[in-house]
Amino acid sequence: MEKNKNINHHFKFDELHALEKIHHSGLFVECNIVMPELEHLTRHFRSDFFQIMLVNSGSGEVNINLRDYKVKYRDFLTTGPYDIKKVNNTNNCRHSLVLFTGDFIRDSGINKYANELLHTFTSGMSSKYSLKYEDYKTINNKIAEVHNLYVNQSNHIYGKELLYLSFTSLLFEVAAVSDKYSETVNTPISRKEHIVLTFVNLVKDNFREHRNLSFYASKLNITPKYLTQTTKAISGKSAALIIEGIVNEEARMLLDDPSLSIGEISHMLNFSDQSFFGKFFKRGVGVSPKNYRSIRR
Repeated sequence: MEKNKNINHHFKFDELHALEKIHHSGLFVECNIVMPELEHLTRHFRSDFFQIMLVNSGSGEVNINLRDYKVKYRDFLTTGPYDIKKVNNTNNCRHSLVLFTGDFIRDSGINKYANELLHTFTSGMSSKYSLKYEDYKTINNKIAEVHNLYVNQSNHIYGKELLYLSFTSLLFEVAAVSDKYSETVNTPISRKEHIVLTFVNLVKDNFREHRNLSFYASKLNITPKYLTQTTKAISGKSAALIIEGIVNEEARMLLDDPSLSIGEISHMLNFSDQSFFGKFFKRGVGVSPKNYRSIRR
């Protein structure tokens, strides 16, 4: 029963495709489609796939990692696995969409470049860029090319191979565009900034099982003291507060799902008991889980 409840806020790739009645081995591509008005997208959720979205016309409102974004024509968004997402308002928004899994990356044979090409999805940089027309046209044409091969690959003896090549070309263009536009808002990062970004990504991957500084410091090959000094210098927050914030982000997302009891959420987040979870949440958010849920209704 708990597994079914998790689907409400954590979509796996195959589960999303079951909803759309479309399945392809680790890849899904659509061009110029209307942003769907689906109930499960109006609540915060996580997914296990990468996403590229390009707005072709109209406007809409989305939320990524608890931050609201207004999106419009020529806006370009990327999200990585387990980012928190929600659709606030679809309005008349049409967009092109590419979803893909880590397995598809491995199957495509681009492991050599994977870290470089996927940096924009996992670096902690902005998730949204407003593209100039020429850059919009480049990305839009690349997505259209991938879509054509995605739909028609069975019609060509080397259809799958051509699809992999086209997909790889798209990722190179995405990486180039993201690097180009991030330069306008981000200076080259220092070693300390790199440590903080890596630390945050590690916490997002491991916070349910590990909430102690020594685990993350060990992964980063630094001391817990240096980790805290670094996070304070770069973000103004201690490492412990960053961990607490990410745990409470997840808790807030889960509390938005009325089908989950507070006790179940406490268990899902690996707290020893509901009382300890309540004290932890109130310390970080300012209200108890019960009061937070009543305010949100």
